[in-house]
Amino acid sequence: MFSEIKYVYTIFLEKSFSKAAKKLYISQPALSNIVKKIEEEIGYQVFDRSTIPLSATKEGEYFIKCIKKILDIEKNMKAYFHDLKNPSLTPIIIGGSSYFCAYVFLKLIKKYNNMFPEVYFDIFEGNVNNLLKGLEEEKIDLIFETAISKDTSNINTYFFDYEYLILCVPIPMEINDELREYQISWENIKNNNFLKDEFLPVPLEKFKDVPFIRMKPGNDLWKRETEICKNAGFVQKTMYQLDQILTALHIVIQTGSGVLFVRDTLVKNFLNLGNKLVYYKIKDDLARREIYIATKKGKYVFNSIQKFINLFSKSPIK
Repeated sequence: MFSEIKYVYTIFLEKSFSKAAKKLYISQPALSNIVKKIEEEIGYQVFDRSTIPLSATKEGEYFIKCIKKILDIEKNMKAYFHDLKNPSLTPIIIGGSSYFCAYVFLKLIKKYNNMFPEVYFDIFEGNVNNLLKGLEEEKIDLIFETAISKDTSNINTYFFDYEYLILCVPIPMEINDELREYQISWENIKNNNFLKDEFLPVPLEKFKDVPFIRMKPGNDLWKRETEICKNAGFVQKTMYQLDQILTALHIVIQTGSGVLFVRDTLVKNFLNLGNKLVYYKIKDDLARREIYIATKKGKYVFNSIQKFINLFSKSPIK
């Protein structure tokens, strides 16, 4: 039955006998006979053939869940022995937002390759939904993200670092004139001095009538800034909504308009833009967020990937 259950799983994924037959390069009658034989063996129908698209029966759902576990074990076993024979030949596919791809990954990869020069990397850029989907579908080995819960059932998380949200305001905006005592320099962000108590957080309610450039709903930054402003007693006025923080920051710089919540790590990696932007510290627990390295739970972790996680995570694989 072992070789035949793969046919059943393909039908389940394709939700069609005809599509699965084409994918498996066998005739549809032959595929139907294989499924019928399995159904006779277990004593229950696997698929409800009256539904469009094809769906599994209650008993079939349990059978397919078991198939998935068996196929995962087989895949992990093959990966394990491949790793033993070729410990450095498998590339590390690493995923992250445009910020991580532009400013974080290259530094990490350079440090890693200084120690393990034989390992190479593929970089996948996307938003959090695309990254999590790529992880689930095993198209990505690991991702760097902030919007990941430690309790996510199908993901292993490893703490990487903290980052802090700050407010970024173009110099020409008049509101800066009344908030001079709260302004922090790029240098004090660069060296983390702004986290000290001597640097006062800006009264956020002062920005209740100012237009914001924001991330799109669903983004972790969108959720946090919405709550932070709500805690300050107002709802933001939205000027633009975008997918990527890098694009938003460039718009603020080029147009000289719009207030932006931005990660301090991004400001640190930019050149000193003190002639274009003013920065403000935010006092709210949500302004500090954790960055995680994440892998798919249950998937074999190659030796090269374990070394990467152990090198950069503050909660390494044991």
